[in-house]
Amino acid sequence: MDIIRVIKDTDYPILDLYWAMAGSHIDSREMYPHESSYIFERDGRPLYAVAAHLIRGLPLAYIEAVIRDPNKRPDFDALYSLQSYLEVILKAQGYARIIGIPKNEQLCKHYEKLGYNRVDAVIYTVKEL
Repeated sequence: MDIIRVIKDTDYPILDLYWAMAGSHIDSREMYPHESSYIFERDGRPLYAVAAHLIRGLPLAYIEAVIRDPNKRPDFDALYSLQSYLEVILKAQGYARIIGIPKNEQLCKHYEKLGYNRVDAVIYTVKEL
């Protein structure tokens, strides 16, 4: 069964493992804010995770650290569902713009498929809510 939910403490060790398998060693507790990071869970295990960093006082949030279970195939529908969920949550909280921060060109293409507009002068992509 698929669900989208806020990140839990038990997710952090799994996300650390996903990042290590992707060749990066990060502390996911620092990367994923507890109150604004989300998991797309499939059959009780995180399939995707995303960090939403909220810029207090501005109607702006930025998205980064999208990671997928490296043992699973990419699932664009799952990623799209997670993005749509984020948009609803952020818009309800008063945010009007999302900035995507992809780590490579392949992720830039995913962001574009999700409706972000590429800004050529920088590596960021922007999506109006």
